[in-house]
Amino acid sequence: MIYLPLIIPGIALLTNLDFVMIKLGLNGRYFGIIVVHSLFCLPYAIKLLSDSFNLVGPQYAQASQNLGATRWQTFWQITLPLSKNGLQGAIMMTYIVSMTQYLATLLVGEGNYLTIAVRMFPFTQAGKYQLAAIYAIVFMLVTLLPLFLIDSWLTRQRRRQANGISVERD
Repeated sequence: MIYLPLIIPGIALLTNLDFVMIKLGLNGRYFGIIVVHSLFCLPYAIKLLSDSFNLVGPQYAQASQNLGATRWQTFWQITLPLSKNGLQGAIMMTYIVSMTQYLATLLVGEGNYLTIAVRMFPFTQAGKYQLAAIYAIVFMLVTLLPLFLIDSWLTRQRRRQANGISVERD
């Protein structure tokens, strides 16, 4: 069920989702757009996170619980820090997928929410390729710049931890 949004063609899924959103009264609302974007992003996030948790394995959690840690302490102090790379990948991938959701935003948002992708698409359809190219460059910058900043910040944090400098002082 999780991978259905990847298997079913997007347009078929979106037209049916649009009817569901109308029945639920979420069509044209911001929450409806969040729901639809989440539906398309969740398969990527779940796959990346489950693979990350599988790589960590249960041995660290078992060892910490054998040493007296609660399940909550084990998750926050062992499992989550060891799974940071998978979490980072999941966040970045869902951000990219969400940014590219042109049709979902247009259909469910009823044209009330204009994103860069929504603004760019009519120029490509009308043959105004110069304007579409400018929007494409802006779109790439808006998509890649936050990812670059997050990656740089996380790399800097990892270097500080590796050098023994406390991250909590920041």
